[in-house]
Amino acid sequence: MSEDTTHASIATEPHSTAAGSTHSTHSSQSLANEPTTFGSSSDAGGGLDSGAGSSAAAAAAAETEGLTAEEAEEQAELAAIAAGSSHTDIIDWTTFGQILEMDEDEEDRDFSKGIVINFFEQAQVTFEQMETALKEGNLSDLSALGHFLKGSSAALGLTKVKNSCEKIQHFGAGKDETGSTEVNDEALCLERIRTTLAVVREEYEESEKYLRKFFDGAM
Repeated sequence: MSEDTTHASIATEPHSTAAGSTHSTHSSQSLANEPTTFGSSSDAGGGLDSGAGSSAAAAAAAETEGLTAEEAEEQAELAAIAAGSSHTDIIDWTTFGQILEMDEDEEDRDFSKGIVINFFEQAQVTFEQMETALKEGNLSDLSALGHFLKGSSAALGLTKVKNSCEKIQHFGAGKDETGSTEVNDEALCLERIRTTLAVVREEYEESEKYLRKFFDGAM
């Protein structure tokens, strides 16, 4: 099966799947092809990825600035997110950094913020459509919806969401999670999708929280 994750697909208009379900299509956003140094791997060890360091920094901030421990941790997390050095398992900063480079104003970030808000909206609609297709036992729709959300999440570098959506795509097509082996058991495929859908919803919520913090609650 060909890989679609290099396309920056952002939903703009609704369309129907083979079984009649409606969901958003995605139009290509042309991302910069040049590699970006934003949030590079050399930063990955900083920020929240070092629990002990983050806690110590938070404690020091609380002591010197008169903050509560919770407020200090929040400030440390926001600083790490802004630096692109936090939670690199949630987001691929090479991909997301390419979108950020398109912002004309690094303070407002209207372009990247608009793309992210659009993704939030399309993801919620797609999850609802997945739940409906799951109740109906419609594997072909589930595969199409998984494929669609895989592309959208990959465009933002949301690695966990992308990987889980790819599994849903494969399960809906009657294959194992890698897409390499046929699974001739519809009930088993539906159960695997049900389990994976619960997981990807949690991963999406984690990603949404992260991105909202990155944009400092301006959404």
